[in-house]
Amino acid sequence: MTLQTRSALLQRLEAELGYPVVAYVTGDRPGLQTQVSWDQVPLFRRHLSAMTQSAEVGLVLYTRGGDTNVPWTVVSYLREHCDRLTVLIPFYAHSSGTLLTLGADNIVMTRYATISPIDPTVANQFNPQDPMNPAARLAINVEDVLAYLELAREQLGSNDVAESGEAASRTHLPEASFVRLADSVHPLALGNVKRSVNQIRQLARKLLALHPPERNEAEMSALVSALTTEFYSHQHQISRREAKAMGLPITEPSEQLENLLLAYYDELVIDLELLLPFDAPRLLRNRVPPFSAGRGAGCTWPADHPDARPTHFTASSRSTPSSGACTAHRDAHGSPRARATSKHHIRATRTRHEVRSATNPWRHKCSLLEGSRSCCRADSRQSASTSCLSSGSDLRSAGEHDH
Repeated sequence: MTLQTRSALLQRLEAELGYPVVAYVTGDRPGLQTQVSWDQVPLFRRHLSAMTQSAEVGLVLYTRGGDTNVPWTVVSYLREHCDRLTVLIPFYAHSSGTLLTLGADNIVMTRYATISPIDPTVANQFNPQDPMNPAARLAINVEDVLAYLELAREQLGSNDVAESGEAASRTHLPEASFVRLADSVHPLALGNVKRSVNQIRQLARKLLALHPPERNEAEMSALVSALTTEFYSHQHQISRREAKAMGLPITEPSEQLENLLLAYYDELVIDLELLLPFDAPRLLRNRVPPFSAGRGAGCTWPADHPDARPTHFTASSRSTPSSGACTAHRDAHGSPRARATSKHHIRATRTRHEVRSATNPWRHKCSLLEGSRSCCRADSRQSASTSCLSSGSDLRSAGEHDH
Protein backbone atom coordinates (compact mmCIF):
# COMPACT_ATOMS: atom_id res chain seq x y z
CA MET A 1 0.00 0.00 0.00
CA THR A 2 1.15 3.55 -0.67
CA LEU A 3 1.14 4.46 3.04
CA GLN A 4 4.02 2.08 3.68
CA THR A 5 5.72 3.19 0.47
CA ARG A 6 5.47 6.86 1.39
CA SER A 7 6.73 6.17 4.90
CA ALA A 8 9.73 4.37 3.43
CA LEU A 9 10.33 7.29 1.06
CA LEU A 10 10.23 9.76 3.96
CA GLN A 11 12.75 7.62 5.82
CA ARG A 12 15.00 7.64 2.76
CA LEU A 13 14.60 11.41 2.50
CA GLU A 14 15.66 11.74 6.14
CA ALA A 15 18.69 9.55 5.47
CA GLU A 16 19.59 11.58 2.38
CA LEU A 17 19.15 14.95 4.09
CA GLY A 18 20.37 14.05 7.56
CA TYR A 19 17.45 15.61 9.48
CA PRO A 20 13.77 14.86 10.25
CA VAL A 21 11.13 15.34 7.54
CA VAL A 22 7.38 15.95 7.78
CA ALA A 23 5.03 15.98 4.79
CA TYR A 24 2.04 18.35 4.51
CA VAL A 25 -0.36 17.63 1.65
CA THR A 26 -3.71 19.10 0.66
CA GLY A 27 -5.17 17.23 -2.30
CA ASP A 28 -6.31 18.90 -5.51
CA ARG A 29 -8.28 16.02 -6.99
CA PRO A 30 -10.89 17.56 -9.34
CA GLY A 31 -14.19 17.65 -7.48
CA LEU A 32 -12.57 16.82 -4.13
CA GLN A 33 -10.12 19.65 -3.51
CA THR A 34 -8.91 20.47 -0.02
CA GLN A 35 -7.12 23.58 1.20
CA VAL A 36 -4.73 24.82 3.83
CA SER A 37 -6.99 25.50 6.82
CA TRP A 38 -7.03 25.95 10.58
CA ASP A 39 -8.46 22.54 11.38
CA GLN A 40 -5.19 20.96 10.18
CA VAL A 41 -2.99 23.04 12.48
CA PRO A 42 -3.52 20.99 15.70
CA LEU A 43 -2.35 17.88 13.86
CA PHE A 44 1.18 19.29 13.62
CA ARG A 45 1.64 18.79 17.34
CA ARG A 46 1.43 15.00 16.95
CA HIS A 47 4.20 14.92 14.39
CA LEU A 48 6.48 17.53 15.84
CA SER A 49 6.21 15.91 19.27
CA ALA A 50 7.46 12.67 17.72
CA MET A 51 10.69 14.41 16.73
CA THR A 52 13.53 15.46 18.98
CA GLN A 53 14.85 19.00 18.79
CA SER A 54 16.94 19.21 15.63
CA ALA A 55 19.25 21.71 14.04
CA GLU A 56 17.21 21.42 10.85
CA VAL A 57 13.75 20.15 9.88
CA GLY A 58 12.40 19.50 6.40
CA LEU A 59 8.79 20.03 5.29
CA VAL A 60 7.67 18.26 2.11
CA LEU A 61 4.87 20.49 0.84
CA TYR A 62 2.14 19.87 -1.74
CA THR A 63 -0.80 22.29 -1.87
CA ARG A 64 -2.73 24.58 -4.18
CA GLY A 65 -3.38 27.08 -1.37
CA GLY A 66 -6.01 28.01 1.20
CA ASP A 67 -6.27 30.24 4.26
CA THR A 68 -3.50 32.83 4.19
CA ASN A 69 -3.57 33.16 8.00
CA VAL A 70 -2.39 29.58 8.55
CA PRO A 71 1.21 29.69 7.20
CA TRP A 72 2.52 32.01 9.93
CA THR A 73 1.34 29.61 12.65
CA VAL A 74 2.65 26.50 10.87
CA VAL A 75 6.05 28.09 10.27
CA SER A 76 6.17 29.23 13.92
CA TYR A 77 5.46 25.66 15.09
CA LEU A 78 8.15 24.23 12.83
CA ARG A 79 10.78 26.78 13.80
CA GLU A 80 10.19 26.05 17.50
CA HIS A 81 11.64 22.58 16.78
CA CYS A 82 14.65 23.60 14.72
CA ASP A 83 17.18 26.31 14.03
CA ARG A 84 16.91 26.00 10.28
CA LEU A 85 13.83 25.14 8.18
CA THR A 86 13.90 23.64 4.69
CA VAL A 87 10.80 23.34 2.52
CA LEU A 88 10.94 20.68 -0.20
CA ILE A 89 8.54 21.09 -3.14
CA PRO A 90 8.04 18.10 -5.45
CA PHE A 91 5.37 19.75 -7.63
CA TYR A 92 2.95 22.47 -6.39
CA ALA A 93 3.21 24.91 -3.48
CA HIS A 94 0.85 27.66 -4.57
CA SER A 95 -0.84 30.68 -2.97
CA SER A 96 -0.77 30.21 0.82
CA GLY A 97 1.66 27.34 0.19
CA THR A 98 4.03 29.87 -1.37
CA LEU A 99 3.49 32.13 1.63
CA LEU A 100 4.52 29.24 3.87
CA THR A 101 7.74 28.71 1.90
CA LEU A 102 8.75 32.33 2.53
CA GLY A 103 9.43 31.35 6.15
CA ALA A 104 12.04 28.76 5.13
CA ASP A 105 15.82 29.24 5.18
CA ASN A 106 16.07 26.99 2.15
CA ILE A 107 13.53 26.09 -0.56
CA VAL A 108 14.32 22.92 -2.50
CA MET A 109 12.42 22.73 -5.81
CA THR A 110 12.50 19.91 -8.33
CA ARG A 111 12.67 20.84 -12.00
CA TYR A 112 8.86 20.44 -12.15
CA ALA A 113 8.08 22.38 -8.96
CA THR A 114 6.28 25.72 -9.05
CA ILE A 115 5.18 28.38 -6.60
CA SER A 116 2.74 31.20 -7.32
CA PRO A 117 1.80 34.82 -6.53
CA ILE A 118 0.36 35.41 -3.05
CA ASP A 119 -2.25 38.06 -3.90
CA PRO A 120 -5.38 37.03 -1.97
CA THR A 121 -8.98 36.58 -3.06
CA VAL A 122 -11.36 37.86 -0.40
CA ALA A 123 -14.92 36.91 0.39
CA ASN A 124 -17.34 38.01 3.08
CA GLN A 125 -21.01 38.77 3.52
CA PHE A 126 -20.60 42.21 1.92
CA ASN A 127 -19.31 40.92 -1.41
CA PRO A 128 -21.55 41.31 -4.49
CA GLN A 129 -24.19 38.67 -5.15
CA ASP A 130 -23.50 36.12 -7.84
CA PRO A 131 -26.00 36.92 -10.66
CA MET A 132 -26.13 33.23 -11.55
CA ASN A 133 -26.79 32.22 -7.94
CA PRO A 134 -28.29 34.98 -5.76
CA ALA A 135 -27.68 32.93 -2.63
CA ALA A 136 -23.93 33.01 -3.25
CA ARG A 137 -21.39 35.82 -3.07
CA LEU A 138 -18.74 36.61 -5.65
CA ALA A 139 -15.17 36.46 -4.43
CA ILE A 140 -13.14 39.60 -5.08
CA ASN A 141 -9.59 39.27 -6.31
CA VAL A 142 -7.44 42.00 -4.83
CA GLU A 143 -5.59 42.43 -8.12
CA ASP A 144 -8.85 43.18 -9.96
CA VAL A 145 -9.61 46.12 -7.66
CA LEU A 146 -6.06 47.47 -7.85
CA ALA A 147 -6.02 47.10 -11.65
CA TYR A 148 -9.27 49.05 -11.96
CA LEU A 149 -7.91 51.94 -9.88
CA GLU A 150 -4.65 51.84 -11.82
CA LEU A 151 -6.63 52.06 -15.05
CA ALA A 152 -8.40 55.17 -13.71
CA ARG A 153 -5.06 56.78 -12.88
CA GLU A 154 -3.72 56.00 -16.34
CA GLN A 155 -6.80 57.58 -17.86
CA LEU A 156 -6.11 60.73 -15.87
CA GLY A 157 -2.82 61.24 -17.68
CA SER A 158 -4.02 59.93 -21.04
CA ASN A 159 -3.63 62.07 -24.12
CA ASP A 160 -7.06 60.88 -25.20
CA VAL A 161 -8.59 63.43 -22.86
CA ALA A 162 -8.82 66.83 -24.52
CA GLU A 163 -6.89 69.59 -22.82
CA SER A 164 -9.34 72.40 -23.39
CA GLY A 165 -12.13 72.79 -20.88
CA GLU A 166 -11.67 69.37 -19.25
CA ALA A 167 -8.94 69.89 -16.68
CA ALA A 168 -11.44 69.74 -13.83
CA SER A 169 -13.02 66.52 -15.03
CA ARG A 170 -9.59 64.90 -15.42
CA THR A 171 -8.65 65.98 -11.92
CA HIS A 172 -11.71 64.28 -10.46
CA LEU A 173 -11.53 61.12 -12.61
CA PRO A 174 -9.93 58.84 -9.95
CA GLU A 175 -12.38 60.06 -7.33
CA ALA A 176 -15.33 59.52 -9.66
CA SER A 177 -14.00 56.04 -10.56
CA PHE A 178 -13.79 55.07 -6.91
CA VAL A 179 -17.31 56.35 -6.24
CA ARG A 180 -18.59 54.29 -9.16
CA LEU A 181 -16.78 51.22 -7.82
CA ALA A 182 -18.26 51.79 -4.35
CA ASP A 183 -21.73 52.00 -5.93
CA SER A 184 -21.25 48.50 -7.34
CA VAL A 185 -19.29 46.94 -4.48
CA HIS A 186 -20.15 47.45 -0.82
CA PRO A 187 -17.67 49.85 0.85
CA LEU A 188 -16.99 47.31 3.60
CA ALA A 189 -16.05 44.74 0.95
CA LEU A 190 -13.59 47.26 -0.52
CA GLY A 191 -12.25 47.91 2.97
CA ASN A 192 -11.72 44.18 3.34
CA VAL A 193 -9.74 44.22 0.09
CA LYS A 194 -7.45 46.95 1.40
CA ARG A 195 -7.00 45.17 4.72
CA SER A 196 -6.16 41.91 2.94
CA VAL A 197 -3.54 43.64 0.78
CA ASN A 198 -1.88 45.14 3.83
CA GLN A 199 -2.06 41.87 5.74
CA ILE A 200 -0.53 39.71 3.01
CA ARG A 201 2.34 42.14 2.56
CA GLN A 202 2.94 42.26 6.30
CA LEU A 203 2.91 38.45 6.55
CA ALA A 204 5.35 38.13 3.66
CA ARG A 205 7.73 40.59 5.30
CA LYS A 206 7.52 38.86 8.69
CA LEU A 207 8.17 35.43 7.18
CA LEU A 208 11.12 36.65 5.10
CA ALA A 209 12.60 38.35 8.16
CA LEU A 210 12.73 35.06 10.10
CA HIS A 211 15.88 33.91 8.35
CA PRO A 212 18.90 35.14 6.39
CA PRO A 213 19.80 36.74 4.12
CA GLU A 214 19.06 40.12 5.59
CA ARG A 215 17.39 42.42 3.05
CA ASN A 216 17.34 46.17 3.03
CA GLU A 217 14.05 48.02 2.65
CA ALA A 218 14.36 48.36 -1.12
CA GLU A 219 15.09 44.65 -1.61
CA MET A 220 12.28 43.60 0.72
CA SER A 221 9.76 45.91 -0.94
CA ALA A 222 10.76 44.72 -4.41
CA LEU A 223 10.38 41.03 -3.50
CA VAL A 224 7.03 41.48 -1.72
CA SER A 225 5.70 43.65 -4.53
CA ALA A 226 6.73 41.06 -7.11
CA LEU A 227 4.88 38.30 -5.28
CA THR A 228 1.72 40.34 -4.64
CA THR A 229 1.14 42.65 -7.60
CA GLU A 230 3.51 42.19 -10.52
CA PHE A 231 2.37 38.92 -12.11
CA TYR A 232 -1.18 40.15 -12.85
CA SER A 233 -2.60 36.66 -12.53
CA HIS A 234 -2.97 34.45 -9.48
CA GLN A 235 -2.73 31.45 -11.80
CA HIS A 236 0.83 32.25 -12.90
CA GLN A 237 3.20 29.45 -11.96
CA ILE A 238 6.68 30.54 -10.91
CA SER A 239 9.46 28.12 -11.84
CA ARG A 240 12.54 27.64 -9.71
CA ARG A 241 14.66 29.72 -12.10
CA GLU A 242 12.20 32.60 -11.89
CA ALA A 243 11.95 32.24 -8.11
CA LYS A 244 15.73 32.28 -7.78
CA ALA A 245 15.97 35.39 -9.97
CA MET A 246 13.48 37.10 -7.65
CA GLY A 247 15.85 36.61 -4.73
CA LEU A 248 14.29 33.63 -2.95
CA PRO A 249 16.67 31.07 -1.36
CA ILE A 250 16.15 28.36 -3.98
CA THR A 251 18.26 25.19 -4.07
CA GLU A 252 18.29 22.61 -6.84
CA PRO A 253 18.25 19.07 -5.40
CA SER A 254 20.72 16.38 -6.23
CA GLU A 255 19.55 13.73 -8.68
CA GLN A 256 18.94 11.27 -5.83
CA LEU A 257 16.96 13.81 -3.79
CA GLU A 258 14.87 14.88 -6.77
CA ASN A 259 14.05 11.25 -7.60
CA LEU A 260 12.87 10.68 -4.01
CA LEU A 261 10.69 13.81 -4.03
CA LEU A 262 9.11 12.91 -7.37
CA ALA A 263 8.59 9.32 -6.22
CA TYR A 264 6.73 10.67 -3.18
CA TYR A 265 4.55 12.81 -5.47
CA ASP A 266 3.83 9.76 -7.65
CA GLU A 267 2.59 7.92 -4.56
CA LEU A 268 0.31 10.85 -3.75
CA VAL A 269 -1.15 10.68 -7.25
CA ILE A 270 -1.98 7.02 -6.70
CA ASP A 271 -3.29 7.18 -3.14
CA LEU A 272 -5.25 10.44 -3.41
CA GLU A 273 -6.23 9.74 -7.04
CA LEU A 274 -5.19 13.28 -7.93
CA LEU A 275 -5.61 12.82 -11.68
CA LEU A 276 -9.01 11.12 -11.48
CA PRO A 277 -12.03 13.47 -11.27
CA PHE A 278 -14.32 12.74 -8.34
CA ASP A 279 -17.89 12.24 -9.56
CA ALA A 280 -20.14 11.73 -6.53
CA PRO A 281 -23.44 11.38 -8.48
CA ARG A 282 -21.98 8.66 -10.68
CA LEU A 283 -20.50 6.95 -7.63
CA LEU A 284 -23.87 6.89 -5.92
CA ARG A 285 -25.68 5.70 -9.03
CA ASN A 286 -23.27 2.85 -9.58
CA ARG A 287 -22.61 1.74 -6.02
CA VAL A 288 -25.77 2.26 -3.96
CA PRO A 289 -26.85 -1.20 -2.75
CA PRO A 290 -30.46 -2.30 -3.08
CA PHE A 291 -32.83 -2.15 -0.13
CA SER A 292 -33.75 -5.42 1.47
CA ALA A 293 -37.45 -6.14 1.60
CA GLY A 294 -39.22 -6.09 4.93
CA ARG A 295 -36.52 -4.15 6.78
CA GLY A 296 -38.52 -1.04 7.59
CA ALA A 297 -36.54 2.20 7.81
CA GLY A 298 -33.19 0.42 7.78
CA CYS A 299 -31.48 -1.40 4.97
CA THR A 300 -28.89 -4.14 4.87
CA TRP A 301 -26.08 -4.58 2.38
CA PRO A 302 -25.80 -7.67 0.18
CA ALA A 303 -23.46 -10.25 1.65
CA ASP A 304 -20.76 -9.52 -0.95
CA HIS A 305 -20.83 -5.74 -0.43
CA PRO A 306 -17.82 -4.28 1.44
CA ASP A 307 -20.03 -2.60 4.04
CA ALA A 308 -21.60 -5.94 4.92
CA ARG A 309 -18.34 -7.28 6.28
CA PRO A 310 -18.10 -7.87 10.02
CA THR A 311 -17.65 -4.83 12.20
CA HIS A 312 -16.54 -4.47 15.79
CA PHE A 313 -18.06 -1.93 18.14
CA THR A 314 -16.59 0.56 20.55
CA ALA A 315 -19.24 1.38 23.11
CA SER A 316 -19.59 4.78 24.68
CA SER A 317 -19.28 4.92 28.46
CA ARG A 318 -21.79 2.88 30.45
CA SER A 319 -23.27 1.27 27.36
CA THR A 320 -22.88 -2.13 25.82
CA PRO A 321 -23.72 -3.32 22.34
CA SER A 322 -26.90 -5.25 21.99
CA SER A 323 -27.04 -8.61 20.34
CA GLY A 324 -28.99 -7.14 17.41
CA ALA A 325 -27.62 -7.20 13.88
CA CYS A 326 -25.73 -4.26 12.43
CA THR A 327 -27.92 -2.36 9.98
CA ALA A 328 -26.78 0.36 7.62
CA HIS A 329 -28.24 3.84 7.48
CA ARG A 330 -27.22 6.92 5.58
CA ASP A 331 -25.70 9.98 7.15
CA ALA A 332 -26.41 13.59 6.19
CA HIS A 333 -24.03 13.34 3.22
CA GLY A 334 -25.58 10.19 1.80
CA SER A 335 -22.77 7.93 2.96
CA PRO A 336 -23.56 4.64 4.66
CA ARG A 337 -22.98 4.61 8.41
CA ALA A 338 -22.86 1.40 10.35
CA ARG A 339 -24.80 1.53 13.62
CA ALA A 340 -25.79 -1.13 16.09
CA THR A 341 -29.47 -1.75 16.74
CA SER A 342 -29.13 -0.69 20.35
CA LYS A 343 -30.79 2.20 22.14
CA HIS A 344 -27.34 3.14 23.41
CA HIS A 345 -25.05 5.17 21.19
CA ILE A 346 -22.53 2.74 19.76
CA ARG A 347 -19.79 3.83 17.41
CA ALA A 348 -19.00 1.22 14.81
CA THR A 349 -15.56 1.04 13.27
CA ARG A 350 -14.89 -1.10 10.26
CA THR A 351 -12.35 -3.86 10.23
CA ARG A 352 -8.93 -3.21 8.76
CA HIS A 353 -9.63 -5.49 5.81
CA GLU A 354 -12.83 -3.65 5.03
CA VAL A 355 -11.29 -0.18 5.08
CA ARG A 356 -8.44 -1.26 2.89
CA SER A 357 -10.74 -2.89 0.38
CA ALA A 358 -10.26 -1.31 -3.02
CA THR A 359 -13.93 -1.92 -3.75
CA ASN A 360 -15.15 0.24 -0.87
CA PRO A 361 -16.46 3.41 -2.58
CA TRP A 362 -17.27 5.41 0.51
CA ARG A 363 -13.85 6.55 1.65
CA HIS A 364 -11.89 9.03 -0.40
CA LYS A 365 -8.64 10.42 0.93
CA CYS A 366 -8.15 14.13 0.36
CA SER A 367 -5.34 15.46 2.59
CA LEU A 368 -2.33 14.16 4.49
CA LEU A 369 0.01 15.17 7.26
CA GLU A 370 2.63 12.52 7.83
CA GLY A 371 6.19 11.72 8.75
CA SER A 372 8.31 8.61 8.97
CA ARG A 373 7.33 8.42 12.66
CA SER A 374 3.61 9.25 12.46
CA CYS A 375 0.85 9.97 10.01
CA CYS A 376 -2.66 11.33 9.83
CA ARG A 377 -5.16 11.70 7.08
CA ALA A 378 -8.43 13.48 6.49
CA ASP A 379 -11.15 11.49 4.78
CA SER A 380 -13.75 13.20 2.63
CA ARG A 381 -16.44 11.21 4.45
CA GLN A 382 -15.51 12.87 7.72
CA SER A 383 -15.40 16.49 8.73
CA ALA A 384 -11.90 17.88 8.56
CA SER A 385 -12.01 18.65 12.27
CA THR A 386 -12.17 14.92 13.04
CA SER A 387 -9.29 13.83 10.84
CA CYS A 388 -8.24 10.24 11.33
CA LEU A 389 -4.95 9.59 13.07
CA SER A 390 -2.80 6.52 13.05
CA SER A 391 0.63 5.63 14.31
CA GLY A 392 3.44 5.27 11.83
CA SER A 393 5.06 2.64 14.03
CA ASP A 394 2.66 -0.08 12.90
CA LEU A 395 1.77 1.63 9.60
CA ARG A 396 -1.94 1.12 10.04
CA SER A 397 -4.16 2.62 7.39
CA ALA A 398 -5.25 6.09 8.45
CA GLY A 399 -9.00 6.07 8.50
CA GLU A 400 -9.07 2.63 9.98
CA HIS A 401 -10.47 4.03 13.19
CA ASP A 402 -13.01 6.81 13.57
CA HIS A 403 -12.07 9.42 16.15
